[in-house]
Amino acid sequence: MFNCTKRFRLFRNLTNEEIISRGKEFGLLNEQRYVCAVGKTDLKEKNISFMQHQSEHDLIYDKIDSDLQLFHQKVHLFTTDHSYILLIPLKEGWKEIEQSFISFLEQLQINIANNYQTELSFGISNYAQQLIYIPVSYKEATDTLYYGSMSGKKGFIDIYQPKEVPEILRMVPYQDLKKFYTDTFQSFANEYKKDYQLLLQTLSVYLETHCQLAETAKRLYVHRNTVIYRLEKCEEIIGRSLKEPEETLRLRLAFRIKALIQENNSWSRK
Repeated sequence: MFNCTKRFRLFRNLTNEEIISRGKEFGLLNEQRYVCAVGKTDLKEKNISFMQHQSEHDLIYDKIDSDLQLFHQKVHLFTTDHSYILLIPLKEGWKEIEQSFISFLEQLQINIANNYQTELSFGISNYAQQLIYIPVSYKEATDTLYYGSMSGKKGFIDIYQPKEVPEILRMVPYQDLKKFYTDTFQSFANEYKKDYQLLLQTLSVYLETHCQLAETAKRLYVHRNTVIYRLEKCEEIIGRSLKEPEETLRLRLAFRIKALIQENNSWSRK
């Protein structure tokens, strides 16, 4: 078990040539397409020691390995960081086996719950066109697992979907979002209300137009020099250049958060 865990960890952070070479040790072919599923239990919620946790993890691994023999095609099983990694070679398209594989995982969840009184959840990646893209698929699966857990779900099976920014932000505690927004725009608070609104409006449109001065001026119905003046004023207030990627990212997030706060306030008044 230890060797398998160590090997999968080393399978990440390798060059393409190293991935292909390491894959051959497990019978994985580079020109084969794969789907990655990562499973994790809620063992952390149990009041047990680390050694008990590790022992139960190993038993569950053996149970998954045994049950996989009943699936109609070969699935490669690994483990690392108390997770279970399943690599499914695609002989046809993913849609052809998606439902049967999910049904298998659902039955596996029932078996684990009955035998070990714990919930087992899975995140499933998009398919990787080649073995060298497995690290990307692994991240997709673990991200899916993480977001499912963050939303409070247990015993779930989720398939990777790219997250939109507002969806990710909604996973952050509301008070933390509000503090980030307040801290970002706090320096504008000392401006006259009219100037405050004009500056933030100009800054918002400027960021929306991917920092295009001409397009910003067009949307605001003002002269280009007026936009430049307002943006320079914004830089003076912020104390940082709008050409710094980290600063523009921070401001973009703050404006997204502002929209969420306004949405939340609107719902609270209903």
